[in-house]
Amino acid sequence: MLCVARLTKWAAKMVAYPILNATGSHSWPIHVATIFCASGFFINMVYWTVMWRKGLATIWGKEIVRFEGSYKNEFNAQQCKDSKEQDEKKVYHHNEQISNDDLSSHPPQTAHNKARSFKWSYSILLYIPSTFWMIPWIQFIMSSVMSSFDDVATEYVEFRYNTTSVMAGYQSSLTQVVPIVVAPIMGVVVHRYGRRLTSLFFATLILITSMILLAYTWVTPAIGMIIFSFALALGPVSVLSSTSLLLPHELAGTGMGLHKCANNIGTTIVSVLVGYVQDLTYHDGNPHDDITDLQSEYDGVMILYVSMAGLSTLVVCIFWLMDRKMLSGWLQANKKERERRLELVQTKEEDEKTLYLHAAQDQLEQVNKEKMNALNMIGSRLRDSKTYLFLGIFCFWLLVSWIVFFTFALMPVYQSYM
Repeated sequence: MLCVARLTKWAAKMVAYPILNATGSHSWPIHVATIFCASGFFINMVYWTVMWRKGLATIWGKEIVRFEGSYKNEFNAQQCKDSKEQDEKKVYHHNEQISNDDLSSHPPQTAHNKARSFKWSYSILLYIPSTFWMIPWIQFIMSSVMSSFDDVATEYVEFRYNTTSVMAGYQSSLTQVVPIVVAPIMGVVVHRYGRRLTSLFFATLILITSMILLAYTWVTPAIGMIIFSFALALGPVSVLSSTSLLLPHELAGTGMGLHKCANNIGTTIVSVLVGYVQDLTYHDGNPHDDITDLQSEYDGVMILYVSMAGLSTLVVCIFWLMDRKMLSGWLQANKKERERRLELVQTKEEDEKTLYLHAAQDQLEQVNKEKMNALNMIGSRLRDSKTYLFLGIFCFWLLVSWIVFFTFALMPVYQSYM
């Protein structure tokens, strides 16, 4: 997915200005992009029709055949002692599945272990674990820097290095070259060998390095862009693969939605902030040194980028500490270690079911304690109690992004300069 996305964006950056120069109109690149969007819509409709004809989805697009996990977590008696709380939480607790990343390697269990039907509810968001909410924070800070800079890279190269728009487009397209090749390889590497947070940490360091090279040195911009593209390959792969390991399978779509929403929130805020900082850049008004003025157009913006890239390193370090303390390094574990932990949980659950009818209470409690300890070493669990803190912070930044967007989008109206 990342490979194809970067490939198309690389092609778009390469041909945008040649199309403009060939046609003499700024509208033609938009027309071409619209044609490709229409093609994507057509392909989606064909896929939808095939899924419906095969009986895999309804005519309204709802999926019928879903992947069923091989492991279901049964919660202990302490979580069920209040019947009202049990009724409230049963929607969330019965579906604690092994994540997508590991379930495929485990054989299906008997009908006794099949997961009950899942019913989604908005209140499920209150039970999402704190470790998962680090993903949106990384998206807010690191991914928004990468997305925002990728949008202005062509103009930045054109202004700072005093080059043509076509050459700037060629050089800025180099930000996409490494993910085209490395992203699929990194997907295999992190699945087999783990070390997702290590990869993410190095991605932040690479991002800082590229920003410093582009902002404070005069080396050819191609070098800085290629280094930036390494961060664009390592970071998103690590974040995307971590998402599926921190939630039950039934919430994989919700996790990806929050992941993408956080990216859009951060990009909206940072992109507008970049434009505002750029407008605050000092110009002496002398038309004879416009080239010098343009070369310093992004000085404040690059300071912002470097600062946010440094902050992303701090966030990744906090994420690593949380994973190590709360999940015993679940995101760092390799495939063999993840499978060992999952098999341990299944073994403890089977022991609990075997002893349930004839074992003493203290023996049952001991087995249940061992099972819960094993569960604490895997990431696809929901919280035992709800909290409004993390969702509240997320909604706050969502509201801020909308306020920022409409404030600047409607500025021509209330400033009366349309």
